[in-house]
Amino acid sequence: MVLKKRNLIALGLISTMISDISFAASNEEQLDETKINNIIQGFLVDLNNVPSNACITLPGFGHKLPAYVKTSVLQTAGGEMRKDIDSLIKNKLMTVKINAKKGSLYPEDPDYIKGEEFPLSYIELTPEGEKFLRHDKSKPIISKSGNKIVFLTNSFCAYVLYGGMEKFTKPTKNPFDNNPHKVSWVNFLWKPDLSKTPWLADKVLMDALPYYPEDYPKHNSKKENWARIGMMLEQSDDGVWGAGEKPYTLRW
Repeated sequence: MVLKKRNLIALGLISTMISDISFAASNEEQLDETKINNIIQGFLVDLNNVPSNACITLPGFGHKLPAYVKTSVLQTAGGEMRKDIDSLIKNKLMTVKINAKKGSLYPEDPDYIKGEEFPLSYIELTPEGEKFLRHDKSKPIISKSGNKIVFLTNSFCAYVLYGGMEKFTKPTKNPFDNNPHKVSWVNFLWKPDLSKTPWLADKVLMDALPYYPEDYPKHNSKKENWARIGMMLEQSDDGVWGAGEKPYTLRW
């Protein structure tokens, strides 16, 4: 009688475990082309998520605009305003007060030398410029001299059009790190959305964008001017797929 009771308990535990496994499997999203398209299209809506090649990065390093920068990074060797800076001003994304003051750089700046001062110019954002500005901050790096360097980057980023997925790797656990989640590397097409980024009508700014469309067969006319890039997708703890950490970096 006791044996039968134990068997019933064991069978009950096994049944519960199978049920839990089935429930977990049903909660784990399967990755397919439709899922990938939805993830990437939603991800690219935010300018903070567009590829860096969709951004014009301002020269020099500094805290989020408005801020002071070295006057020399805004000018050519001949002392004239750089064409890209001049076009950003003409398109009313920012204003610049040249040689607003003389001062030192931030200690985290790669060019920082204690006690050294430079002519500094003040960059102010316009309301239009605020809509397109992206500010990125790197992890601290210790230089050979022992200084802590932080790369602070101000960029004006364009909205982008998603051209569709080309291929993706079979979801798998990354064998080269401790990340417990499944990941997949996706190749897809993109290009700047000119209708949502009016300042790209300026040829100088379009040329300043590090966007390199690839050549496609002439018969495939719908893919003209598309660039190719890769992104890593990752499953969360609850099995939902989304953009991974540092999505444009291949982490295996």
